[in-house]
Amino acid sequence: MKLLNLSLLFLTFFYSSITFAQPIANVFVFSEKGNERNEKCNVSYESAVAAVKASLRYNRVPVVATDTSPFSLYINLNNHEFSSRACSIAINLHVYFYAPVNVPYTNKKPFLKTMLCERTTAGVLDKINQQSSINTELKSMVEECLASIENTLSK
Repeated sequence: MKLLNLSLLFLTFFYSSITFAQPIANVFVFSEKGNERNEKCNVSYESAVAAVKASLRYNRVPVVATDTSPFSLYINLNNHEFSSRACSIAINLHVYFYAPVNVPYTNKKPFLKTMLCERTTAGVLDKINQQSSINTELKSMVEECLASIENTLSK
């Protein structure tokens, strides 16, 4: 009976690993650095990057700390103080794949940069809750991109 239980446990784990595998792996996440407008609107790039990395990990996509991976995810947040209580925000998220290109008769090693997914949204948000709203939107954008990439690559 114990052998049967262990076998079922192994098969369940093995099946879930196959079922939830993502078409991309080892993603390098990067963004612009913060500026004065970010501070006025209570926006932190560090928090946005952390939210994106958490969403990737939740979706079983490994994240790497260096840009040696062929997959990268770029975050750009543009905001402007709209009033004393609100800021306008534009959120851009891009997923890229870098493939080496062979160029005959040269020592150069260029890369072909392919955009796998792009998501953009904009709005006006209350300064107090803006970071939370941005992080929630970024998580949603990551999930949309992963679904789009998986759908595209599975055809």
